[in-house]
Amino acid sequence: MNFKKYVKYIPFLIFLIILLCYHWKLAVVTADYPTFQTIVSKHPLLSLTKNGFLSYRYATWSSRSLIEFNVGVLVSVPTEIWRILDSVIFTAIAVLLSKLLANNNESPFFYNCLACLFVGLFILTFSKILESAGWLATTTNYIWPICFILIHFYLLKEFIFKNKDISKFKRTIIYLILIITLLEAISSEQLLVMVGGAYLFAIVYCLYKKIEIPKLIYLFIIIILFNFIYDFCCPGNINRVKVVTKLGFPDYANFNIINKLDVGINYFLSWILMAKDLFSVIFLALLGVYTYLISNKKKITIITLIPCLAVLFFASLRFANFTTVYSYFDLTNLKHGLLSLGFIRMLSCGVMYLIITLIPLYSIYLIYKDNKKLGYFIFVLLILGFGSVIISGFTPSLTSDGRIYLNYLFVMIILDYLLVDKILEFKNKN
Repeated sequence: MNFKKYVKYIPFLIFLIILLCYHWKLAVVTADYPTFQTIVSKHPLLSLTKNGFLSYRYATWSSRSLIEFNVGVLVSVPTEIWRILDSVIFTAIAVLLSKLLANNNESPFFYNCLACLFVGLFILTFSKILESAGWLATTTNYIWPICFILIHFYLLKEFIFKNKDISKFKRTIIYLILIITLLEAISSEQLLVMVGGAYLFAIVYCLYKKIEIPKLIYLFIIIILFNFIYDFCCPGNINRVKVVTKLGFPDYANFNIINKLDVGINYFLSWILMAKDLFSVIFLALLGVYTYLISNKKKITIITLIPCLAVLFFASLRFANFTTVYSYFDLTNLKHGLLSLGFIRMLSCGVMYLIITLIPLYSIYLIYKDNKKLGYFIFVLLILGFGSVIISGFTPSLTSDGRIYLNYLFVMIILDYLLVDKILEFKNKN
């Protein structure tokens, strides 16, 4: 047996072992865990009556039926099962990052290590967010759907768009997995919007490039549309908004659509400007570097590094404890949006927001001129990440202790990984 071809998978094996050790030290029976245990004890999981778990939750609290069913199952079995499955899920995400994005077949070991590094950094730097509603509930609600949708798009890329010649049995199995992973992923309202947007952008791209759209895609579009209707008609969602508004944010009842967009946009841009996550900083730096490398006008493209420098400036203020200046621009907890501020502060923050918005868009335009497919892909992912956060303005729970950013953060991880690959590819060619 040729063991050399398996060496590239060693990083994933080591990562899985590390994750298992890490998960075995986590406190699991906390936060939402006992709540779900109580609900399951009163409303049987497998009952299809009005008193059953799925009917009860749909009527009173949430349309995330498949996700919440998963949580219900996991709180009904020994916690060791979740510890193992969650470790596998995070490892699978690293594997899928490498499979979906890495183009350099000469250095698979490096790219596999890089994928594990990014996922590991995510877990370490956002452990507080992951434990905010309890590790089990948070990861099952937010991280597992991300893994499911990555599986979905990987199979779509490898077997549907490439139209591989495979047996009917294998094709049937792949179709079933595609449908199940899609249903699991879009049970999350955020991912439903993001996946719907991704399919819309994919169809536009196929029409523009005159690429034949596989008929199976139309089935997925129908499933997505039905899920929008399912969510929209859910009495539990309406009830949850009323309860959370009354208990946590009464002013939300008076918000119009402008206020909601204002809050959502502010949360997104303030989070980036205040360097609240490592991956956005890395993205702005890599975007500037890659734009500089591919451009013939080096002096002009130096400005593409300004957003990264601005974000690093505010990060340094936070670590140096210059609270006055930092707090003036820090609007990450501003519930009423940018428009609620005084004119001078609104203008100052607005200018900084324009800097970290317009210059990256200029970078993406330059990338698009050099490589249309890459530029379009980066732009689409940024739009999807942006959309996933501005939704926060349309819920009275707002940032939900940072959980609203989890999908956006994985978009950043994808973009960081992709840009590292493109920068190294550029260096190898030149």
